[in-house]
Order: sequence, then C-alpha cells, then structure tokens
Amino acid sequence: MNNSIIEESKQSLIKEERLILPIRKKIWLGFGEIKMTDTYAQKTIALIGRVKLSMKCIYHIENMWKENDYIKLSFLCDSINKYIDGIIHADELKKVSIRYRNVIQNLSSRDCSEEYITIAMACYYTANVALYDEMILYNTDDEDMDEELDVYTWDTAYLISLLYYTEERKNDLKSYWEWYILTAEQLFYEQQRT
Repeated sequence: MNNSIIEESKQSLIKEERLILPIRKKIWLGFGEIKMTDTYAQKTIALIGRVKLSMKCIYHIENMWKENDYIKLSFLCDSINKYIDGIIHADELKKVSIRYRNVIQNLSSRDCSEEYITIAMACYYTANVALYDEMILYNTDDEDMDEELDVYTWDTAYLISLLYYTEERKNDLKSYWEWYILTAEQLFYEQQRT
C-alpha cells in the first residue's frame, strides 16, 4: 500500500462521506496479492494483514455487543485468531465457520436484533477472509458499489458501517471510515517491519 492509496482514500471519504467499495478494494490489494492453494488461501503476510483489518473492524464496535452475545461472537473471533496464529488448521476453522453460519441462518427466525445479526455476519465474513482471502473482490466489478451488490458479497468493513446508519450514530460514520483508513495504514506499515 502506498501513500497515493491512502491519499485517494481520504479524498474519496471527503467527497462521498463514506469509503466506497472501489477504494476499499485498493486498500485490500495494497496489502499484497492474493495467493491460493487448491483449497484455501495461502497464509501470507498480505492475508494476515487483511484478516487483522477485518478483525479490528469487529473489535472496533465491541461496545455494541450485548453481554450474552459476547460469548457466541467471541468464539468465532477466537477461532480466527487461533488460525492466524497457527494454533488450528484451516479445516478446523472451516468447521467452526460452518456451524456459525448455520446459527446465523436461524437468527432471523428468532427474536434477534438486526444489530446482532449484522455483527454475527461480519464475524462470519472475516472467517471467510481468513480461509479464502477474496470476499471483497468476489463477484464484483471494479466500479461496483456496495448497495448494488448482494448482502453475501459485502465485506466486514461495510457490514460494520451499517451499524452507524442509525439516528443516534449517524454522526460517527465518517469517523469510522477515518479510523478504518488509519488502521489499514498502520497495519500495512507494521506488516512491512516484519
């Protein structure tokens, strides 16, 4: 990731008042190229940077997690971290992720808030980033915008931003995207030092 991507991101945020998908793709690829094996993404420094960025998005709104939901949400997040740290294999993360996906599919039939479902989906999408490293690029063209895409194509950062589209949080949306740009930049430079 170079300074021009960061500067373009900041200018886009000023113009759009949000960080649009084409710009987030540039940030995503700024960490490095995507490398796949036959089954999963290679655990490259670039992949780890993207997963860390997605995880930071989830933890950024941790104050929105309800106490009883914390255990459910943190279980998948802990599994993602264990995978990135080499404690569990990709197959184990995939099993946890599939179980978690099944729980999410049942949430809409239960009395769960949209906020909780959104956070749960963001956790699930982050597991997919760890396993397949292409969620933000999957089935999208260079100029596609988030609102034109299917919910299953959205990335973690965009899902988390949806939590700011409420009357009491709408003023924090731009701050969230400023935080995202700064965090991506910091992670990239940390990655370069290793």
